Amino acid sequence: MKTTKLTKIIAGSLIALSVLALNPIGASAQWRKNSTGWWYSEGSSYAKGLTQIDGKSYYFDSNGYMKTGWINDRNKYYDNWYYCYSNGEMAKDTVIDGYVIGIYGEWVEGVTKDEVEQYKKLIYEKMDIKSNQEVKVNSSGKNMSIDWYKDFHINDGICFKLIETPQDYEPSTIFIDKDNNKVYELDGGRNLVEWSNKERIKNFKYTD
Repeated sequence: MKTTKLTKIIAGSLIALSVLALNPIGASAQWRKNSTGWWYSEGSSYAKGLTQIDGKSYYFDSNGYMKTGWINDRNKYYDNWYYCYSNGEMAKDTVIDGYVIGIYGEWVEGVTKDEVEQYKKLIYEKMDIKSNQEVKVNSSGKNMSIDWYKDFHINDGICFKLIETPQDYEPSTIFIDKDNNKVYELDGGRNLVEWSNKERIKNFKYTD
């Protein structure tokens, strides 16, 4: 794996965490509607962009109106497509019109649902994870159930999030190199670990 690819994986993961943060909502906020459509008031202002309301995600345009259907959210850092149902709720961890939608609602370009399942299987084969979806998380032998979710896509690879339940720790990012089917885990923010045969076999560090 080239150094440039390592940089993309780690830097991309760090950017994704900031990009996917949803706008907070105040206690006095409420839904409102006029002849143009629905919006969500926040005191004297209103919600814009990606916003979480009562545990669900919505997308509001620059004028504050709720959007539905396919939505392109673009700036100098990212260019994402999302899909919102007719009630405004954003689709997540599913397939819409044949397109794979990630856990945060973004369209993951260049991957099919079959490929997602294929790479999940590869992760279980190479990482120290039991077939009953339990994993040891500390030296005392404590086990926690886990779920895999599609996360985001980086050019020549696919990333997943490892979610531990109950979630006592931050989710881990798992990267699959599509060129050679190698499995990497982003560990500790700036460290990358390669997994094979249920063991960590190589460590990489990202300095900049």
